[in-house]
Amino acid sequence: MEDEVENSFDRVMAEHMAQRYVAAFTCAQHVITYVAKQTQRQVNDNEKIYLTMHL
Repeated sequence: MEDEVENSFDRVMAEHMAQRYVAAFTCAQHVITYVAKQTQRQVNDNEKIYLTMHL
C-alpha cells in the first residue's frame, strides 16, 4: 500500500514539475532518454523529479 501511495505521489509531482518548469523538465527528458539508451535501464518518476529540480 505504501508503495502505491509513493508511486502516485511521484506521478503527480512529475506532472506538476512538467507543467510548472517546462524548460527544465524538457531538458531532463532529453537527459533521461540518453541515459536510458546508454544504460538499457528505465528511469522512474522519482529520478525525473530529482533531475528536473536540479536543472
